[in-house]
Formats: sequence, C-alpha cells, structure tokens
Amino acid sequence: KLMSENWQQAAKELSELKINELTRSSIQETIYDLAMYYDTRGQRLLPDSYTWSNSRSADGDLVYLGSLGARGVSGYWWLPGYRDGIVGVSLSRRL
Repeated sequence: KLMSENWQQAAKELSELKINELTRSSIQETIYDLAMYYDTRGQRLLPDSYTWSNSRSADGDLVYLGSLGARGVSGYWWLPGYRDGIVGVSLSRRL
C-alpha cells in the first residue's frame, strides 16, 4: 500500500532496511567492484543485467547499476514497485 501511496517513503524505507544496508552495495562500491574485477580478470561482470544498490538518487528513487560494456557502467532510477527480469541483486558482505 505504501508503494502506491508514497513511493518516495517506500524507497527510503527499503533502502534503509538493515538487511539491505548489510548485504547490498552502494553505487560507489558497485562501480569499484566492477572496475576492479575487470582490471584484475579482464572480464565484465553484469554485461546484460543490473543489480539493485542500497543507494537512492537525489530525487529519492532507488538506483540500479549494470550493463558493463566498453563505454562503462549504466545506472538508472528504479521505483519500489517496478519489476523486471534483468534487475536482481548482487549481494556483498561487510565485516
């Protein structure tokens, strides 16, 4: 119900869930991880898919990143109620 009435509040609450803060990377961490993996292994992670981060845009949207190609990584906004088969989760752990 919150997603249809106040998506910005829903996005805020989702991004601030403890499980998301613990397991999902920020956009900065995701870009770093993708770049370092490519630099050390010569392989592009997420070439045809995206991962939802725990970050929000300046407008309050959720942010997802991926589609790493020769021109870099793509990032887009994402509303909490949207679904798409190419957006998933790349989990990370912070100790």
